[in-house]
Amino acid sequence: MDVWFWESTSVRGGKDVYTFDGNLDSDFTVFGEEAFTLTNGALKSDPRVEGKALLNGYDALRDFRVEVDITPNSTYLNNGIYLFASDASEEQDKINALNVQLERSSNSETFTVSLFEFSSSGGYLGVLSQKTGIEWPKDETLHLRVVVYEGSIAVSVNGKEHLRYAVDEADAIGAVGLRSMLCSANYDNFALTCEEIGLHLSLLSEPIEVAESLDPNAYKTASRQLLSEALTKARNVLENAVCDDELETAAAQLAQTLAELEEKSDLSALAEEIAKAESVDLDAYTQESGAAFTQALERARGMTSDDDQTAIDEALAALRQAREDLVPVEKQPPQNPDDPKVVWPWLVFSAVIAVIAVGGIVAAVAVGKKKR
Repeated sequence: MDVWFWESTSVRGGKDVYTFDGNLDSDFTVFGEEAFTLTNGALKSDPRVEGKALLNGYDALRDFRVEVDITPNSTYLNNGIYLFASDASEEQDKINALNVQLERSSNSETFTVSLFEFSSSGGYLGVLSQKTGIEWPKDETLHLRVVVYEGSIAVSVNGKEHLRYAVDEADAIGAVGLRSMLCSANYDNFALTCEEIGLHLSLLSEPIEVAESLDPNAYKTASRQLLSEALTKARNVLENAVCDDELETAAAQLAQTLAELEEKSDLSALAEEIAKAESVDLDAYTQESGAAFTQALERARGMTSDDDQTAIDEALAALRQAREDLVPVEKQPPQNPDDPKVVWPWLVFSAVIAVIAVGGIVAAVAVGKKKR
């Protein structure tokens, strides 16, 4: 499987990062009296001497990535990284190694990236590759990154590649370290990625445990789907990762998903109001107010925990208001038979009926007489 990508400079293996917060001697072997000191969480180089600091425990590196942040303490710079190092000594330039060096003249607006060669017997042997005229960064911190794979060397600064060089693969083996040439600068976040360092699976396994501890039913439908997909992807990376970079990227993506999860909206207050509304007898209220109430109730019934809480709260308020706005139908009071207002209409009605009846009888008698 090809795991080498110049674009992402990803290599197999775990990554160890040295932040220079502890004991320098436990991590590095230093050549040059007082060449480096630990200061405020950084490794500071002394401008009076050449400093060599080789990382302990990795003397036969082949394919790897090494990177470090370098910040000058003055207006010039002459600091960098050793590759394939061995046989170092206190004497200046006496080391078998290649050296990626960043150089800046005092107050210059540009800097140079160089690849030098040194030997423990002959000292400085010359420049193998060089890029000049690179714009000096405004924040004055340079992130130097060197990737080595099968003898090929790629050098980038602040994310932009500046050098590519190939050496005999048989010679591309040794230790890595830091170099300072009569210049004061701070080194920080020195990191080595290689197969010799085992994968730090906890980088991803711990975030996965956090995600798995969540109750999916506490989140909206879309969020539950996102969580499920993110966990599936993270578990796959954890099982198949070949470098810490993959673990770190997957962990960051999982963390982003967790941050974007939306909890279900609260329907409890709305459910209580719906229960009250369903017990209302609409026959006791006017048709117009009842229609408005029914409309508000149907809207409330349509709300789900996936809806925004604002919309749910608005539906609740509308239903409460509609219930309060119901207008009762006016009821007629019971009638008293002895009430004159009730008796007189009946008397008048009876009299009219009687008159009509008498008139009918008279008419009938008159018709009979004519027939005789």
